[in-house]
Amino acid sequence: MAGKPDPKPPRRRKDAAARKRAALASDECCACGRSDIELNQHHILYGADGRHDDPRNLVPVCGSGTTGCHGLAHAADPATLRKIGEAVASDPARIAYLKERLGDRALDYMRRRYGVALTEEVRPDPKGGKPK
Repeated sequence: MAGKPDPKPPRRRKDAAARKRAALASDECCACGRSDIELNQHHILYGADGRHDDPRNLVPVCGSGTTGCHGLAHAADPATLRKIGEAVASDPARIAYLKERLGDRALDYMRRRYGVALTEEVRPDPKGGKPK
């Protein structure tokens, strides 16, 4: 197989440090409030419903995917998920992101996944565009 080009070009990755800085605008965990520990990013939406590198889809949490509040969120701890949900629901940019990605499903998603209700209803754009 020597001499044959790789059929898949390498994927370009955005600057991970820049994404982390944008997502971690707060210097404390959105679930427990700790600021004396390294923070990581928790994805609000997973898979096809979310754009992983969009800062509006990320919230700062302590721990990794298996430790701290981040681990508790992945273990579906109701109290931790609710605190994360409250942080998301109080951020207009993140609410707009959820509505952009999920449309009418945004309210139900936040209620089911994070145990919180968004205060605004998802309204379709009068010009026929994406929901606002």
